[in-house]
Amino acid sequence: KLRKRGAITESEFQRKRRKILDNI
Repeated sequence: KLRKRGAITESEFQRKRRKILDNI
């Protein structure tokens, strides 16, 4: 469960980072 949750968190984090980079 922890591994699955971590994977989701990493995916969301990358998506947010990509959005911020796109905004710049």
